[in-house]
Amino acid sequence: MTGGSRLPTDARPDDGCQNGGWRRGACPSLATPMQTGDGLLARLTPRDGDLSMAQLAALAEAAARHGNGLIEITMRGAVQIRGLTTASAEALAMDAAASGVMARQGLAVDVNALAGVDPLERCDPRPLAARIAGAVNGSALAPLLGPKVSVTVDSGGQFGLSALKADIRLLAVDASRWAMMLSLATGTRRAFRGDETAIASAALDMLAAIAALGPDARMRDVAAEIADGVCAGLVPVDPVPAQPAIIPVGIFPTVHGPAIGLTPPFGATDSVALRQLAAAFPQAPVRFAPERGLLLMGLDAAAQTRLRQIADDLGFIRRADDLRLRISVCAGAPLCASAAVATRPLAADLARDHRATLDAAVAPGQQLHVSGCGKRCGAPSRNVTPLDMPVGAAVVTGVFASHPHAERDRALTLETASAHLSQLSRVLHILGARHTRGDAPDPTPDALKNRP
Repeated sequence: MTGGSRLPTDARPDDGCQNGGWRRGACPSLATPMQTGDGLLARLTPRDGDLSMAQLAALAEAAARHGNGLIEITMRGAVQIRGLTTASAEALAMDAAASGVMARQGLAVDVNALAGVDPLERCDPRPLAARIAGAVNGSALAPLLGPKVSVTVDSGGQFGLSALKADIRLLAVDASRWAMMLSLATGTRRAFRGDETAIASAALDMLAAIAALGPDARMRDVAAEIADGVCAGLVPVDPVPAQPAIIPVGIFPTVHGPAIGLTPPFGATDSVALRQLAAAFPQAPVRFAPERGLLLMGLDAAAQTRLRQIADDLGFIRRADDLRLRISVCAGAPLCASAAVATRPLAADLARDHRATLDAAVAPGQQLHVSGCGKRCGAPSRNVTPLDMPVGAAVVTGVFASHPHAERDRALTLETASAHLSQLSRVLHILGARHTRGDAPDPTPDALKNRP
């Protein structure tokens, strides 16, 4: 490794599971599910990227058999299955393995959603990702890293990864060179360039440097001097600015024809919808994408036309201008024991029955986040405008646009925005009262029944 191995010798292993339970701050998985308000939650990222439709159907059937049938896709493109017990979580893992769905284990190393088939990517990121994951997982370093430590290996193309949180960001410069970007202690940022072998070695040394600081350490805890030493053999470069995330809905070219992107409303669907989707397109491989996406590949023109109707019937979002994309929610009641509001039914009602209010108050590029309690789980902490709700909490994310040169126009713009937000708050009061705990006890089918 570049700069010599920094594998710690005095840290204690911690796999995120203590006495068979889930440690706070760890990430749930098939092996270590997390307790929530509706039972245990298991999360999986398919190890090999593509799933067949038969595998997707088997996963959906297992979610209904062993859980409550509610299936979520996370912002990182992982699958969450809810309503499990200790026994049924073990059965779910066995059923998933029996269907050939292999979950990623160990260090999270993320690649682009269309890795290897994206005609616009600079190279295939999977060999470098496998090299890093293979060197860590099963080694003495693996149990010393905190469960949230992650690496992104970004090949560019249509689905960049700069919007994902990561301790180490690797970005393809061209077919043979990579840049490594680090956000270090005291807000210091560093970036270095090298060939694949040198970058892989430096990345492993940086992971060891994180582990040396303890099981809860992240890259933000590593001193700049350590990074400079590890990367002494690389070329310093300027960090690449982060790019906005791409919402995975619409048509995306691949080397095998177009991929069609869908996303379930507010990140959730159920086993019935996924099984119906799989039955309609049995030959289409599918990939999960960051920003809660499903990418179906290998569809001819006739199948693409059919997919539009079926997606609408099942409640999936397939257009980038769908107003439901401007709303994000926490799990809400009764899925979270702390929540007083069933957030998904509320969001569905808002997008269906109050479209003009939502469109006026939350512009494209902004987002309304609705939380079921005052903790505002999942909401960003910066550039937010809090909105009044009788229970729960809501914020609008983003900076309101205004004319930079005319103070009067700016004042008028802000006054208009304030009026729109006040109207949105009034609507949220009404919907919040309607969807308090007990008024919507079964949120599972809301994405399917309450379509705009």
